[in-house]
Amino acid sequence: MFQDLRYGWRALWKRPGFTVVVTTSLTLGMLPVIIAGSIVNAVLLRPPKHVQAPERLVALYVTGDPASGRQYAGLFYPDVIEIRRGVAAFADVLAYSFDEFNFTDQAGTRALLGASVSENYFTLLGAPMLLGRGFAPNEREAGAAILGYVAWQRRFNGDPAIIGKTVKLEGKPRTVIGVAPQGLLAFGQPLEPEVYLPLPDDPVERRASRRLEALARLRPDATIEQARGQLQALQAGLRESYPQYWPRNLKDDGRAPSFAVFPEAATRLPLDRRAEFMLAFSLLSFLALLVLAAACANLASLLLARGAERGREIAVRLALGAQRRRVVTLLLAESLLLVAMAGAVGLLLTSWVSRALAAGHLLPGVESVGVDFTVDLRVVGLVAAVCLATGLLFGLAPALQTSRLDLVSTLKGELKFFGRARPKNWLQPRNVFVAAQVAASLVLLTTAGLFLRGLQRATNIDVGVYGALSFAVSQRAQEIGVRMALGARRADIIRLVLARGLRLTVVGLIIGCALATGVSALMASAFEGLVGFDAVSLGISVAALTAAALLAALLPAWRAGKVDPLVALRRE
Repeated sequence: MFQDLRYGWRALWKRPGFTVVVTTSLTLGMLPVIIAGSIVNAVLLRPPKHVQAPERLVALYVTGDPASGRQYAGLFYPDVIEIRRGVAAFADVLAYSFDEFNFTDQAGTRALLGASVSENYFTLLGAPMLLGRGFAPNEREAGAAILGYVAWQRRFNGDPAIIGKTVKLEGKPRTVIGVAPQGLLAFGQPLEPEVYLPLPDDPVERRASRRLEALARLRPDATIEQARGQLQALQAGLRESYPQYWPRNLKDDGRAPSFAVFPEAATRLPLDRRAEFMLAFSLLSFLALLVLAAACANLASLLLARGAERGREIAVRLALGAQRRRVVTLLLAESLLLVAMAGAVGLLLTSWVSRALAAGHLLPGVESVGVDFTVDLRVVGLVAAVCLATGLLFGLAPALQTSRLDLVSTLKGELKFFGRARPKNWLQPRNVFVAAQVAASLVLLTTAGLFLRGLQRATNIDVGVYGALSFAVSQRAQEIGVRMALGARRADIIRLVLARGLRLTVVGLIIGCALATGVSALMASAFEGLVGFDAVSLGISVAALTAAALLAALLPAWRAGKVDPLVALRRE
């Protein structure tokens, strides 16, 4: 196999134009898959940064609260105190809420994303401070503040002597006592808080609303089932002491407010909208795979065209005793090299994008995205699996087709497969690839139209039928020459080639319309503001693809019309 890879590399090196075009096409096709995989990895799989033993963290909610209107509401601060005292399975419990704080300096006043946190927030998480220290119990009203890493860098130029200095927040002076480490996210938010303030202990707001998020750390010898049982016992006591906040029953649906506890990993998506987020992730992943499929079909078409050019070389190898299996392995090695190069470029681009997002250079108005999209071993493994599957699935058919040559005819200068100059089966690989590319492109264009209500960006999608149609014309060069020698006009030949290309396009459009309708309905159910069926977007997409197919067919049709009949007859 190593020898095949080495020979394949030399063959690709000799055709830099072909190699660059195919690698670029595959890279564009793989990027959505790599990005989608990186998002899923960052949001759902990667443990939170700077948090010790995150598997021991659990999130606390209240279900069945009519006042909040949420399926999973937060907690009253007194409830947090009761849980600390009454649930032995928890080593400690923290509380926090997301807020915006007005920050004033010489440049004016602006809003900062912040978090109001209980004094044990950083110690329970086990997050080490980059500078200074965390909050102490007596600092609720002492005017202390902790800066997030982003605010420290951007607002204060990373001043190493920031500890002890005063900043103005909400019109009041606050003393900076610490700087949080880079990448420490507020749970449930994809951004790093720019500032942390102590959670106020306001008696008026103690039971005003269930707005506090809460996390607890299980003791080493405790389980989440034990914690649930102890919370139920505590809940019964709260119903006796505070019946107005913990009623036993509600008349409308029979439910009553109850504690709910979940592992931290299960709450990385909002629980009350988890199904919607998962559907959105699934649909975006499907669309990413559709982009890859279109690019791979283009790869297969170009490999078929390249195989037609190498027919004599392959025939000579077979005539000299090379086994067909050996030829297929050689051609597959070239396919794997192409997808491997595309995967490597895709990983480099994704790594660059993740660093640019973290630095706030890509999204206008967003200075930093806290979610860590860094390429890690899970993403590399995904890319390796995609490359292997792509190279084998979409390289095998062209390799088998190219290796099934009629040796006598090919060595005489004719290119025939199984002894036939032009197979007429509509399920030939090149026809299937063209129809598949058109169908996939129609789904992508229609989906883009739903989001953009137009094709400003979607027109960049390449239908990829330049390669397949050129291959089809090269296969029929002798037939075209015979037709012209027998009196066929140039216009007749152009119409013949155009009609064939359009027939394949129509097949792809029919399949694509059915798929686009189903995908559009799913997208509308996952994203608010989208309609289930948009005839305008579908119509524009069909028109755009038809025009693209006409343009793609014109060049090979024009070439076909210039075939010299004498040369073709001499070869025949």
